Amino acid sequence: MQHYRILRADAMNLDMLHPAVVHVPLGIALLLPLLCLVAVWLHFGRHEESALVSRFWFAVVLALFVASAGALLSHSTGEAGEHAVEKFIPKEAIERHEDYSKIFAALIYTMTAIASLTLIVRGRLKGAGILLVTLLSLATLGAAYLTGNEGGKLVYTHKAANYLQPEARPKKVKPVIESE
Repeated sequence: MQHYRILRADAMNLDMLHPAVVHVPLGIALLLPLLCLVAVWLHFGRHEESALVSRFWFAVVLALFVASAGALLSHSTGEAGEHAVEKFIPKEAIERHEDYSKIFAALIYTMTAIASLTLIVRGRLKGAGILLVTLLSLATLGAAYLTGNEGGKLVYTHKAANYLQPEARPKKVKPVIESE
């Protein structure tokens, strides 16, 4: 696939950037349930729309936008990394990580869309949106764990990081035997 070359700069290697980029959305996903629970408490604990509630929720929405951008960039850099290591690592391990990451990203994008809509509504509809984002943040936490766990297996079990640097790749490629 050629789609990631648009992001490529001469001095930047996207497959090497993936390990740094992925931690942004994963880190935000770890904090989101707590932030959302505070937002629920603020929204339902105060019966009027105060500046504090609005500003806090706006900060949560900003964090979701950062997580969405990080998830999008993680996918692009992950595709580049996949092409660099796919000859050395079992395809099923890479695909499992990619499948979990797609679920994780879809949850992040969905939460971002819903949270953005809550910025323009008031009352019960806003409260329902905040509750829905809070519930989705718990599912996202689970997806973040699965994605990160599979990514960790690629790095520590299959030694993917060793194959990202061209000079570290074996000269003779031993084909990977796929398990059925």
